[in-house]
This record gives sequence, structure tokens and C-alpha cells, in this order.
Amino acid sequence: MMDVTDDESVNDCAELVEEWINEDPDTRSLHALLNNAGVGTGGEIDWLKMSDFEFDMSVNYFGMVKGERGNAGRASEAVRTPAEATTLTFDHPVEA
Repeated sequence: MMDVTDDESVNDCAELVEEWINEDPDTRSLHALLNNAGVGTGGEIDWLKMSDFEFDMSVNYFGMVKGERGNAGRASEAVRTPAEATTLTFDHPVEA
């Protein structure tokens, strides 16, 4: 599992993908990057702390950027076809 808020976790995942592709580059390649990370802190804006909003952004926005950049950039040389990045969103909150 990759923690999209943790640079080391993102880098470890990218290295794992790259190693897996390099084990058999003739038959293995990266076709897509899927990001389903997402959280939603609910409540009235004046009830929430600023850190609640910062946490949501660290996962929902910066986490997506880190995950996509880390994996697409590190594995790009081993990819035979361009990878497509997709962000999945879900309509339910997740507890932090």
C-alpha cells in the first residue's frame, strides 16, 4: 500500500513498479496509473480546524500529484507505451 502523503512511500512504490517491469521488460509495461486516494472531512466551515482542510488537500490534491509524478516519471524509461493517468473519485468520506 502506498501513502500518497509520504514521499518515501511514493518513491518506494515507484521503485517497486520499475523493478517489476525490469524483471521482464519484453512482456511487462506500465499501461495506466490509477489513483483512488481521497478523503473528505465533513462539517461546517467554522467548526473545522485549518489542519482539517490541509489534510484533505495533502491527500486529495498533493497526494494525487505525488503519486502520478513519482510513478510516471520513475518508470517512464521502462514503459513501452505512454502511461495514462486517471484519478478516481468516490462520493463518501473516509476517516483519517
